[in-house]
Amino acid sequence: MSSIGTYAEDDFTWRQRWQTGNLVRKDPSQALPVLPPEVWEHIIKMESGDNKTLKACAHVCRSWYFESRITSFAHLLCRNQADVRCYVNLLKSPRAHLPSLRERTRSLCIEPQYPSRCSILSTAVTELAGELPRLDSISIRYTDWQPSEMHKDAFAPLSRLSSVTQLHLYRVKFPSINVFHRLISALPRLTGLECCLVSVGGVSSYHSACKSSVSLKRLHIDEKSYEIIPSMTSTRMLDALEVAELEGDRTMMSQLHAWQTQRLLSSAGGSLLELQIEADAGSAVEEAVRHDIGVALKANSKLQKLRLRLKTWHLDAVYLRWLNAMLATITSNQLRQITVLLMGRSEKPLAGKQSIETYALRIDSVDIFSQPATSSQLDDLLSSKQFEALAEVDFQLQDFSLGWKDLQPLGQRLSSRIVSQYPKLHKRGVLRTSVIDYYGNVLTL
Repeated sequence: MSSIGTYAEDDFTWRQRWQTGNLVRKDPSQALPVLPPEVWEHIIKMESGDNKTLKACAHVCRSWYFESRITSFAHLLCRNQADVRCYVNLLKSPRAHLPSLRERTRSLCIEPQYPSRCSILSTAVTELAGELPRLDSISIRYTDWQPSEMHKDAFAPLSRLSSVTQLHLYRVKFPSINVFHRLISALPRLTGLECCLVSVGGVSSYHSACKSSVSLKRLHIDEKSYEIIPSMTSTRMLDALEVAELEGDRTMMSQLHAWQTQRLLSSAGGSLLELQIEADAGSAVEEAVRHDIGVALKANSKLQKLRLRLKTWHLDAVYLRWLNAMLATITSNQLRQITVLLMGRSEKPLAGKQSIETYALRIDSVDIFSQPATSSQLDDLLSSKQFEALAEVDFQLQDFSLGWKDLQPLGQRLSSRIVSQYPKLHKRGVLRTSVIDYYGNVLTL
């Protein structure tokens, strides 16, 4: 049975129970406290995207039914032609609540069942384009398009989605770089693009024969998708980029990936306002320093926020050399926030005293927090006239084995360590320290 059909087919049954009052308790002794509308509406909104939970919420009472059923269609998932037909039939049925349904649907996810077919995308877009005036986001997942499917009008229906501004690609393989650009160019108002595990088959080419009229404002790309960066810069779709999120692992600092990263940053130039770099450290940093491979931010003259997410706690003087070299290239006099997040990889929480002692030792061993000779270089650099606009420098520690009880003692130890090693930043009042636990709770000191 289709994923949409499950909800569409049992909808009539639950509406019957709602209309006849079967969802309301008749026995006063079984009455439950009634939550204020703003409370249960917030609960339902928090579960948006989890159709199983929303379906359970619809069974609670008459008041919860309508909001739960409408919210369940805010994020539409299409895996086959049956999903598309069920949703189209639901939109065209003469029910009073459907105008709200059309207004609530904001995202469409195309996740074809094996074998993947481009026709699912074309069918979904053709049938739903006129029915969803507020559709903002399209996701395409687990798709391997073949050259035989790529006729000249394969993506033509996408031009009817004039409200879509965000495109998310996950595990998508294109037969050529030109097909990738045809997909991007088919969305007239596209401003945000996310690429994870995107690949291009056939003979790789850094340039596309297609001219793109799209001007991206936001880009998130992982290191497995870096091969599409040169083609995006050659078509000038990154010239107005404002937010860039670059995700990578140990290969991100190789010569090839460093060259592609630099092309992206140079193409964005003065329009780039926020930059996030996520990477592994360790041996990759040593290789980058040894081969003089760095990230230069000279062209980004209006950069305001810089965030570094590093998948390690074990940082030494070699890493600081790489970090100092990158920060020294900043020419922006508008940089207001720098965040350095160190992410541990422990999977099982440590308990009690063992946890505190273990993390205390780990904090003491992190060179960026404990060694005067190396930390003073960073303190001097960030306190210079070059960074006089800085309003916040935040050092953060995160580990999945941290519990909430560990945050206070470890946060205090980290804060005292930071203050002693970065006195100039502390004197300016811009220094921040944060510890993040398993559940994402943040303690800022």
